[in-house]
Order: sequence, then C-alpha cells, then structure tokens
Amino acid sequence: MRLSPKEVKVLTLVAKGKTDKEVGVILELSERTVQTYMTRILQKLGAVNRVNAAVLFFVEHPELFKKKKQK
Repeated sequence: MRLSPKEVKVLTLVAKGKTDKEVGVILELSERTVQTYMTRILQKLGAVNRVNAAVLFFVEHPELFKKKKQK
C-alpha cells in the first residue's frame, strides 16, 4: 500500500529526527494528528516502530534524504 503525500511528509520529518510535536508545528498539525499518521504509516509499511518505518521508507526512497548541494 502506498503512502499519501502527507504521510510521506510526516515520515520524512520523523526519519530526520523530529518529534511528533515538532512535526506538528512544521506541518501545522496537532501532535495527536501526527501520532495518528504514524500509526497508519506503521500499518501500511508493516513496520514495528518508527525507526523501522523510517528505514523501510529510506530503502525505497533514498532520494528524499539526500542533502542538496550548496552553490
């Protein structure tokens, strides 16, 4: 099952070390909504925790985690 664009944004920020609260502030969501997104993400990916979800997602989409070159 594919992740929605919002789920991708949430998981990308979580994978970068952001807390649910920080993700909520960045995406203008409540902390509880971020937790709900994470529950759905874990289910969709078949992950056991947020670290596992981030790793599974990174393996499939490494381009989302590359640092941009500075000019």
